[in-house]
Amino acid sequence: MPAPANPRKRDFFVYTFRADGYPFYVGIGRDRRASDRLRYVRSLSPAKLQRACLSVRVMAKLDNNINISFSSTRKPLNRSQALALERKKIAQLIRQGYQLANWQHNPFRPADAEKAAQAIRRKARR
Repeated sequence: MPAPANPRKRDFFVYTFRADGYPFYVGIGRDRRASDRLRYVRSLSPAKLQRACLSVRVMAKLDNNINISFSSTRKPLNRSQALALERKKIAQLIRQGYQLANWQHNPFRPADAEKAAQAIRRKARR
């Protein structure tokens, strides 16, 4: 994500994707673009999906029978605030035992999208 021209500008937010209420990805975004992420994932061809980042591949594998929802911070943040909050939320969810599809800031990041999606599906159905 490109850095803003004005680093203090409050146009960032932190978002969470959930599979049937189970949080599986936390990220930062700008201008509310993340709410369109699921549509983007569904539009990818199989070839592009293979080259996509881990979280996108996990989301594509979860998409079939699971309700994927999106939530974000209400208050706009500057980039450094958003990055700090993202790390904090990821650490908090990991401590609570959630399996996250995050690659960055996740010491337990999954190596395989299919295995991560299976684990998230199992835990989301509980």
